Amino acid sequence: MRGGSRRPRVPGACVPPLPDRGSCGAGCGHSGRARLPTDAAGTHRPVTHPAPLPAGRREPATATLLDPRTSMESTMLATPVDLDQLTGVWQIDPAHSEVGFCVRHLMTRLRGAFTRFSGTITVGDDPPLSSVRAEIDTASVDTRNSMRDKHLRATDFLDSDNHPTACFTSARIRTKDGRYLVDGALAIRGQVRRVTLDLFLLGVDTDVSGRTRAGFRAYTRISRSEFGVTGHVPVAGRRALIGDTVLLELEIQAVKDH
Repeated sequence: MRGGSRRPRVPGACVPPLPDRGSCGAGCGHSGRARLPTDAAGTHRPVTHPAPLPAGRREPATATLLDPRTSMESTMLATPVDLDQLTGVWQIDPAHSEVGFCVRHLMTRLRGAFTRFSGTITVGDDPPLSSVRAEIDTASVDTRNSMRDKHLRATDFLDSDNHPTACFTSARIRTKDGRYLVDGALAIRGQVRRVTLDLFLLGVDTDVSGRTRAGFRAYTRISRSEFGVTGHVPVAGRRALIGDTVLLELEIQAVKDH
């Protein structure tokens, strides 16, 4: 509160569900279109609305967004958050966060993640003046296959011995069509490229220890070859076993400094 007036609320507008498991957005050949609920006979059921909230509780607004990654039209919750709750410095909690990726393998998708990472989110009085800095231990790549993970750490992919850390540093945060976009520099294998993250605020809450936590979801697509990740396994017909487009998926929970 300043000057007797209430601080503005930051809309949580455009909180998408996790990506449709039918599409990773990396050219896997699936439409990625959301499915409507059906009954046992396969007939579409009407969507039922939740019961009214108890007195004093605010009902979240709803919004519909055409997801730019998968052309998936879906219904999402929009939970306004007081700016006072967000302003400050936040540390990413790796135990409750995930840095994942998805890439085409032949005709299907392959998912993986990095298990060691850290980062700081600084939210200013004016959200566009906020900043993000994150680091990822490239040797922590995990695709649930030890032989494949060893290959991904090798010189033709992540080259983890010579480039142990991938970094992202934001340059600016802007809004477009009701969602946040984070422009910044992503460094992998010493190659720095400009990328834009679609960022969604999931909400702010207090955990059982009394710490304030904020949830974020973010996506972007990159071309791995632009970062020197050029590992290639040819297959018959001059096709590539592994696609070049990689979808990065971030599910982040951050703890506020006090």
